Amino acid sequence: DSTRERADLLMDFTTGKDKIDLSQMSKSAGVDLNFVDKYTSKAGDTIIKFNTVTGRYLLAVDLTGGGKTEFLIKSTRIISPEDVIGLTLKPDTYL
Repeated sequence: DSTRERADLLMDFTTGKDKIDLSQMSKSAGVDLNFVDKYTSKAGDTIIKFNTVTGRYLLAVDLTGGGKTEFLIKSTRIISPEDVIGLTLKPDTYL
């Protein structure tokens, strides 16, 4: 498991080519993963951000709705929402 304390670090991820499959994790947790800008205290909130301090991209998931990250992946390269299998995108995601 890639937890907040022990996050996996992807060194050679290529957006648009590589995929991160979270569908089984979502199914096991019994939640739908929804792409959001910030946690809303809803189980399944999923954030993708660039950390300017570390220079890494973060894929973070709140599985319980507690407003905290339970699953975290870091990457040296960009991760786009379309790269994540099992993530629900709202039609207005990029508006």
